[in-house]
Amino acid sequence: LADRVPADEVPARASLVASTLFGLATARYVLRLGPVADLDAESVAAMVAPAIRHYMVGDLTSGS
Repeated sequence: LADRVPADEVPARASLVASTLFGLATARYVLRLGPVADLDAESVAAMVAPAIRHYMVGDLTSGS
């Protein structure tokens, strides 16, 4: 990651990834929100992966 993004962005990127995964885990396993809780793990991963990838290496200033 350090060779792909500026070092000063790493903490923000890590926080975005962590908050996304924490929110997903809370919705899926604690609150058991129907649509998220009912999906198989592979489907959840496929849906969430683009956002995680964007947080890790995408342009955080463009909004796209």
